Amino acid sequence: MQQYLKEILTAHRYQISGSFDNGKDAIEHVKKSEKKPDIILSDIQINGDINGIETVRKIRKIYDDIKVMYITGLGHEDLVKMIGDRTDFNYIEKPLNTNKLFNSIASILEV
Repeated sequence: MQQYLKEILTAHRYQISGSFDNGKDAIEHVKKSEKKPDIILSDIQINGDINGIETVRKIRKIYDDIKVMYITGLGHEDLVKMIGDRTDFNYIEKPLNTNKLFNSIASILEV
């Protein structure tokens, strides 16, 4: 999924500042970056000790207002239960529909 997303986003002229399969590396990248990412796409299930939701929570300690789109196989109600403390999130369900993905990103970024 990660490589597929990189390829299709790059093909559509999106700049990828980083791509990680675990939360720790993603958080470190954001901490070291000179610029806040426009959006974070995060799968819920990722490698490492923390899942995508916890990764985003930690990144939001750096940039509280960062835009996020979760990629998940969960339905809306299950996702809301897992996220709990925030209502300002977006998500797209697996399997990915590329048109829906790009429409969602454009809507989130207001492009």
